[in-house]
Amino acid sequence: MLPAGELANAGKWHFGPSTLRFATATLGLGLLSEQSATRYMLLNLFHATAQANAEGKHLLAESVLRIRDQANARKLADARKMIESFHAQDAREGQAGGRP
Repeated sequence: MLPAGELANAGKWHFGPSTLRFATATLGLGLLSEQSATRYMLLNLFHATAQANAEGKHLLAESVLRIRDQANARKLADARKMIESFHAQDAREGQAGGRP
C-alpha cells in the first residue's frame, strides 16, 4: 500500500516548465507544417490549372491526387525537420545555461 502522501498524488499529472514548453512548441510546429503543406498544395494546384488552361485542357483528377499526395509527404518531412531543429536548439540552450 502507498503511504498517505503518495496515495494523494497517485492520479495526478506533474508537468514541469520544459514539458509544457515542448508541448506548446510541438503544437505550433504541427500547425506550421499543416499551413506549409496547404500553401504548397494550393500553389501547385493553381499552377497546374493555369498550365492546363493554357493548353486548352482540363486538370485531370490524377493530377489533383498526385499534388495532394506530394503535399502530404512534404508535410511529414517538414514537420520532422522542424521538430529535429527544435530539439537541436533546445539542446544547445541547455548546454549554454538554458532559460530560468
